[in-house]
Amino acid sequence: MVLRLFIFIVVSITYSIAQESIESNDVGVPPSIEICGIYSTHNEWLPDAFITNAECACLKIPNNPEANVIREILIARLDSVDLLLKDEAVKMKSLLVAKEISRFKYNKYVKSRITPIIYRDHLIAYQQAGCSADPAPYFGWKQITTKRIKNCNLVWFSIRFFGGSCSGRWGRW
Repeated sequence: MVLRLFIFIVVSITYSIAQESIESNDVGVPPSIEICGIYSTHNEWLPDAFITNAECACLKIPNNPEANVIREILIARLDSVDLLLKDEAVKMKSLLVAKEISRFKYNKYVKSRITPIIYRDHLIAYQQAGCSADPAPYFGWKQITTKRIKNCNLVWFSIRFFGGSCSGRWGRW
């Protein structure tokens, strides 16, 4: 019984990945290391955990029109974040690095000031891309912005199976 369930899940995931790669299109920004590396160029103010998780998600969501539009919008919005917020975030991150504040205090800051903006930008991107579902629920973004997921495949798995897929269908993008 467990073996059948495992085989069903593996086959479903494989089929879904194959379908998503077939749906490739020239709309928006396709995934690439150069494109998704945009998060690392903002490392002076973005939380390290978010940079890692965002780059993984950027690379793993498929090369299809909706995902490519989402990438394009998120990149544009990242570049247009308020400079006062960026300055504030740089100061907080430097205090963390200098061990003048605790990781707890830094994460509290991130959850109160940076997470809401990142979540809002994703809501806007999903809406403008024509997704039938929203990104992951807000409580998940508190984790995404403060806890690094160690494996990019787990980021992709989480998007597809725990909320955040464009279709809103379990196991699909």
